[in-house]
Amino acid sequence: MLAFSSVALRFAEGRAWWLFLLALVAAVGLVAYSYRATLRLRSAASDGGQTLRHSTIVMLLALRIVVVCILVLSIFRPVLSYETRNAPKVTLAVAVDASRSMAEFDYEGLPNRMGRAVDALVNSRGLIAELDDDFKLPLFAFADSARPVEDADGLMNEGPTGDATDLVSGVRGAVEASRAARVDLAGVILLSDGIHAPSATRGETPAATDASDPPSQIAAFGVPVHVVAVGEARLAEGTFRDIRISSVRAPSAAPVRSVARIRVMVEAQGYAGHLVQVRVFEENTEVARSDVTLDDVGGDQEVVVRLTPTEVGQHEYRAEVTTDPGENIRWNNARDFFLNVTDPRVRVLYLEGTVRPEFRFLRRSLERDHLVEPVSLIKVRTGVFRRLGESGDVDLRGFPSTREELDPFKVFIIGDLDATHFAEGQLAELAAAVKTRGKGLMLTQGAAAFGAGGYGDTPIAGLLPVRIGGRTEPVLTGKFHMELTPQGRAHPIFQGCVEYFAGPGSGVIPPFQVMNAVSPTQDAGVVVLATRAAYEDQPERPVVAIGRAGSGRAMVVTAGPTWPWSFDTSAAAKGAGAYARFWGQAIRFLAGEEENTSGPGISLRLDRGEAVYPNGSSVTIFASVRGASGELTPHAEVSAHVLASAPGAKADHVRLSPSHGRPGEYEATFTPSRSGRHTVEVNARAKAEAGGTDFGSASIKFEIESPGTEDERFDVDTKTLRAIADASGGRFVPVAQAQQLVEYLRARQSQRREAVSFAFWNAPMFFVLLVAAAGVEWFVRRRMQMA
Repeated sequence: MLAFSSVALRFAEGRAWWLFLLALVAAVGLVAYSYRATLRLRSAASDGGQTLRHSTIVMLLALRIVVVCILVLSIFRPVLSYETRNAPKVTLAVAVDASRSMAEFDYEGLPNRMGRAVDALVNSRGLIAELDDDFKLPLFAFADSARPVEDADGLMNEGPTGDATDLVSGVRGAVEASRAARVDLAGVILLSDGIHAPSATRGETPAATDASDPPSQIAAFGVPVHVVAVGEARLAEGTFRDIRISSVRAPSAAPVRSVARIRVMVEAQGYAGHLVQVRVFEENTEVARSDVTLDDVGGDQEVVVRLTPTEVGQHEYRAEVTTDPGENIRWNNARDFFLNVTDPRVRVLYLEGTVRPEFRFLRRSLERDHLVEPVSLIKVRTGVFRRLGESGDVDLRGFPSTREELDPFKVFIIGDLDATHFAEGQLAELAAAVKTRGKGLMLTQGAAAFGAGGYGDTPIAGLLPVRIGGRTEPVLTGKFHMELTPQGRAHPIFQGCVEYFAGPGSGVIPPFQVMNAVSPTQDAGVVVLATRAAYEDQPERPVVAIGRAGSGRAMVVTAGPTWPWSFDTSAAAKGAGAYARFWGQAIRFLAGEEENTSGPGISLRLDRGEAVYPNGSSVTIFASVRGASGELTPHAEVSAHVLASAPGAKADHVRLSPSHGRPGEYEATFTPSRSGRHTVEVNARAKAEAGGTDFGSASIKFEIESPGTEDERFDVDTKTLRAIADASGGRFVPVAQAQQLVEYLRARQSQRREAVSFAFWNAPMFFVLLVAAAGVEWFVRRRMQMA
């Protein structure tokens, strides 16, 4: 294919264009003046002479002008020069970094880094304008992967929004796309700040995801990579200024109409002593704020913002910190987060045999908890109870005997009450509610509790996380302290209470005085949270233990009394002592409060208390599936679609398997393929042989933290970028010197071009035209008898 470029017209001996034009205008003017006499002949009709027509005069004037122009050109000796290219254009793929770091403003008055990169491509002397004659220049944008874009406008419209930067994947994507198009790839032009922070990607080999040596990996692609470094070294200069929100920590679920503590991590450089506001918005409405004075210490400052959600559901929020006009980075002053708001009000049915102090204090504590709706039943005589407390639409005249009466309650507490006070079948119905419908059950200490109360031969004995004996089971007395196990110290039931149970001599919590002598069990899923240590001839015994009970949960508190804890006046109380904390958190655990019941028939929860995971972490999701009757069903097919919020992300499909020992609960562990926010949508239906009933769907969200490098490094990494160019055989230039790369690449293409010069004044056709124009004019003038 023949193509022309660099077309130019020049004159001999450096004669200027303006001089040529002046001579040409003067010559044409003289010719026009000389024909004025001829025009007078046209109006004279003398002695039968011929009258010249106007068209003839115009033709003669044009021929004379042609002759004069040729003579002027001969004097100035014009030469036409151009270049020809006999081979097709080769391809230079252009890969532009579109990660968040390219949104930085290096200096006031300059565009951000993305803007500077685009300007280097499209300005009047930009890479595209200067190289278009010699190269095909397909455009790619990349963050953690490369994708084609139509033009520079597409780059700016898309904007620098990528959570991670993978230089290797960016170059690889441009190379592979070009080779797939079967073009002659001459190299890649890479425009980036060099901040290499790839996300952990599932399914790639270690070599492909190794972030430590991008130059050698890029060199392996076998094409020269010409690097344009975009950005400045403001940190190295000591002039960098920025305020940013590095992360937001929110609970995976929060109760409606209760205060949720949102921990906002703020980091600032160059603003020590400044007072700024951290505000939280839902849509465009401010819902909470907190002030913080910025320090000059490296690392995050934690700012606690308290908000009170008023509606159940998944809420989208945005945390913002005050933006200063002098900041180098303005995209990182805000961060979105979400909060699953649930209605965790727990209906509790509490049974006691006597109005003992333990009953009075516990009942009062539950009634003060605005998230608990307690109903208390006190034994009057065998089979007859007196109800204390109200609970809305629950009409209860004694201990429930049917499923319909049991279902409104989430948690059942049985205190110092002998098993003989239950009617036939009532404890069996209770056991079924716990095992198949996910209720919570707690037994507490008492002279007529556990084995001593005759529960060893009842249906609920097998649900408990301890082994109980018969009626001869002893009830121990004395003074002893409860000691937390390592599992107890970390468990949500004792959250904020660990300092209260420091062991003997702490002086914070009074010692226990009585204990039911139950035995530990080795059953799967049982966790002992607190023990009475072995002493003398007495073995170690469980005091607080929890376990799964089919689809529900069971808990025991084998020692007491606990009510003296409520008198704690130590500094450790901090406004909420051990008593209220322990019992409130125990009730919520038994009720499974952390589950998100956003979908009909399905309850979801994550394996973390927060919905934020470190980069590269695995995520476990649990789903409880209930049929139309409300019972947990172990015969379902459960699947999930995991979709990242990144542009162009594809959904991952995950199948949930039944959880061991927990009928009706399903789980799956997976590793997200990229960082950022993810939505998990779970669907469940009965197996085909069971009718294929659709149980509905539910969704829950979580976030995989971005790699720290992308958010924490700001200076352009010229060392890495220069190494990429050197290793691949390309050239390195700062963005301000992009014209040097143009000159280098055009020089490399010089062997594909041939320079051609054409001298008009010395060409045979030039002489033929002169003779022809002069001859025709002479012939016409002679024919018309003109001088």
